[in-house]
Amino acid sequence: MHGHTSPPSPQFDCAVFATHLDAILDGESDAVTSARAEAHVDACPLCRQLMASALRYKQMMRRVGDHMRASGSLRDTVLATMRGVRGSRTR
Repeated sequence: MHGHTSPPSPQFDCAVFATHLDAILDGESDAVTSARAEAHVDACPLCRQLMASALRYKQMMRRVGDHMRASGSLRDTVLATMRGVRGSRTR
């Protein structure tokens, strides 16, 4: 993702790139979408900057998340609430 030789793909413009960015960064996009995104980022400095910023944000949030854990009582409350919601849908 370093060449700057071709213009951005009209089929994969900045708006399309932005809608797929999280899936791309999480490794959840299909091979075609990933390839189109890579080609777009190679040609588009704005999306390259957007991708770099999103990567930094995700890395920062991962580090913060490593240090924060919900208390046992909060987890119990959430799980009990979820069981209640699931149970009410089946009635």
